[in-house]
Amino acid sequence: MSLTESADLWYGGAGATQARGTVQGFVGRASGGDDNLATTVEFTAKVQLTDVVNLHVFCGDVFDNDVIENNFADDEGSDLFVVELTLDF
Repeated sequence: MSLTESADLWYGGAGATQARGTVQGFVGRASGGDDNLATTVEFTAKVQLTDVVNLHVFCGDVFDNDVIENNFADDEGSDLFVVELTLDF
């Protein structure tokens, strides 16, 4: 993932968080003059265990690149692992 230009801000947030007013749920972080944000690796799988039971698994890893490292001292990246069991009626 990368920014279009090294002068762009890197935005993150929750979106619209209130019905009225001037507060919005986004914050822009400076790029530090770099445009290389992160590299992601993702894996997802769905297994039908029975006629009504399904297992969903997601695993993702984000490797910090220059823009993130310019903003945070901890450059270890982030991992996400999700297991979901669904029932179809």
